[in-house]
Amino acid sequence: MRVIGYWLGECAIRLEIVKTTHSDEQIRDFIHSMYKKIREKMSNHSPFSPLWIEDVIDVVPGWHTLTLHTRPWGSIAMQPIEIKDAWLQEVLSFLAMEEAHVDHPHVIKNIEVCYGPHCALDLTDLSLFCGLTKEEIITIHMRTVYTVRMIGFSPGFVYLDGLDSRIQMPRLDHPRVQVPTGSVGIAGMQTGVYSLSTPGGWRILGRVHQPLFSLSNDPMTFLSIGDRVSFIYVHCNSCGAHNVYEEEI
Repeated sequence: MRVIGYWLGECAIRLEIVKTTHSDEQIRDFIHSMYKKIREKMSNHSPFSPLWIEDVIDVVPGWHTLTLHTRPWGSIAMQPIEIKDAWLQEVLSFLAMEEAHVDHPHVIKNIEVCYGPHCALDLTDLSLFCGLTKEEIITIHMRTVYTVRMIGFSPGFVYLDGLDSRIQMPRLDHPRVQVPTGSVGIAGMQTGVYSLSTPGGWRILGRVHQPLFSLSNDPMTFLSIGDRVSFIYVHCNSCGAHNVYEEEI
């Protein structure tokens, strides 16, 4: 793993991680392992914690990036660029030291999703695009175990890695003004779940009726970075207790 570049702002540092002999999946595993380790250091200060941790208030993983947000009026934010560079080198040294100890999550969270006609808004188009039957698409989507790589766009929206190449499809040319809460979508090589009703351009092939985000919950999101996710087919009231896909799955 190697950091090929970084963006150094007043209150944030974004590291771009790239592969040497590592696969894209290994890079994403590394990023999320580092995310977890930095979060642990932030919440459990000890004499052995690196000093730079004191300046970090949040850490945000991306597909190939890791962003550290620092205190607006903290010691690093107020320092000249030379001091910030030295601080960055300490962060990079920490990442290099921890690289050999990447964590791999094993627990799988099962999420119920309805792939019925009222929930699968783009399943017909997806079938035509992929050259597969609706039943085949549903089966492929369900039989994959995904990894939560990012949470963003809207509170609780999860980006899931691992989508089978046979059912990948570009976004809509014209996004919907409103996508129903819980919609399970496909955009390129990713699948994801809309935790809230928002505009969106992902191809919708089902809907989760379990709340994935709530301000009253602690934590507010059901899924966390690095979680492993598996979808289970259920039927919602709108789609009825039986539909044309049931006999094939």
